[in-house]
Amino acid sequence: MDVGTIAQTMLLAAHSLELGAGVVTSFSHAAVSAVLNLSAEMFICLGHAAPVQPTGMRPRGQLTWQTLTQWERFPEKG
Repeated sequence: MDVGTIAQTMLLAAHSLELGAGVVTSFSHAAVSAVLNLSAEMFICLGHAAPVQPTGMRPRGQLTWQTLTQWERFPEKG
């Protein structure tokens, strides 16, 4: 069975149980191997969702490459 299919099934099952769930794929594989003595590709964190969710991002103006770029220079040697 594929890891993605297993994760999808677990996430759907968590949702049906009204649990919050999230996939974690960025972690230290060496630490997991040393501490838990297993080889893992991902973890699925389960829990109850917070009763009050944080507010979303505030709306911005139109994004352009100029608004996303910041030019910095090193001071000139004098």
